[in-house]
Amino acid sequence: KLKDFRKRLKISVIGLGQCGGNLAVEFAKRGYESFALNTSFSDLKSLEELPKEFRLHVGLDGRSGAGRDLNLGKQSLLSNRDRILSVLGEAAKSSDLFLMVAGMGGGTGSNLPTLAEILRPLNLPISVLVTLPAESESSLTKVNAIQAVNTLFRQNLNSVILIDNQKILDFFPGVSLSDYYVRANERIVKSFDDFNRADHAYKIRSLISFDSEDFRKVFS
Repeated sequence: KLKDFRKRLKISVIGLGQCGGNLAVEFAKRGYESFALNTSFSDLKSLEELPKEFRLHVGLDGRSGAGRDLNLGKQSLLSNRDRILSVLGEAAKSSDLFLMVAGMGGGTGSNLPTLAEILRPLNLPISVLVTLPAESESSLTKVNAIQAVNTLFRQNLNSVILIDNQKILDFFPGVSLSDYYVRANERIVKSFDDFNRADHAYKIRSLISFDSEDFRKVFS
């Protein structure tokens, strides 16, 4: 497995907010170096699969959570700029790409554009993978998501991958909410990882050529 992993695009995953942290854990299970940044102590504490030093609390003045307040989330990240650069600067030395992951709509995760600006001095390509709110989520969540996505597209990012939570929800009718999030995260990350390792999955026979270099070009 280690030999196989070395052939893949070496990606450092950065999860921001609750959804981002859970996705980062799922990536870590598949061998990716993964970090979680959050303003919430309790959310970080639940991510036991990640080493403690890879879980960064970025709350403002010791606060826990951002309460869907985009400005509070932004100020929280900016106040922790030096810590973020110190930890992720080490990851940048051995990575091909930063992949930032988050759920759009919350006060913390929706500040991926701010995090991208903080990481800019590290001179590593940055891509983002974000989930969009389902139909049942609140109006505030949807407004925050719209603002965040619009800001992302104004930035000079390598790529932006949008995941529609509503479409994924339709794959799992009748499951409980807790089971849904687990299965949805697994499905998102597995799909991404399958592309990253497709060139070395010998049981796959492509109808249209798509190999490791094609995957790299997607992110450049």
